[in-house]
Amino acid sequence: LCGYSPVGASSTLGGMMPLMGLTDKWLAVAGRDGASEQELAQAERELDVRFPDDYRAVMLRCDGGDADFGESWVVLWPAHDLAERNRSLKSGQFAPGFTYFGSDGAGEGYAWDWRGKPHARYVVLPFISPESAAAIPSGDTFEEFLDVLHGGFPFTGSRLSGEP
Repeated sequence: LCGYSPVGASSTLGGMMPLMGLTDKWLAVAGRDGASEQELAQAERELDVRFPDDYRAVMLRCDGGDADFGESWVVLWPAHDLAERNRSLKSGQFAPGFTYFGSDGAGEGYAWDWRGKPHARYVVLPFISPESAAAIPSGDTFEEFLDVLHGGFPFTGSRLSGEP
């Protein structure tokens, strides 16, 4: 089951049992074997990016997957699909500065923001209209990203409730 073993647990219960972080919970539910270093390196070459270290560590243990995760459906694409999916979405043309790595299984893509001064490394970016203004900052780490997804997004006509 995704090479699951709790790592980096930040706290314990009565000093005896580690509490799982959201990354460990994702690894427990996603249900795939890990990608190889070669698959990740090939995807990075094809996309001309260097994956964030935390994402890379997760992919080595679990190569993508899909699951109901808190308030979100999470689909992380396997390493061998990343370049082809970004080509088919024409992300270089329609979403410059972003690289998709998954989705909610519908119209929202999960991406990295590579622009010079991003609000966050991990973002949610719609497939239909991937303008940079539509990117929802979703954390600087994979754990923060999962926390945002786990809690769900309060979408409105202006993308997020509470925003003008």
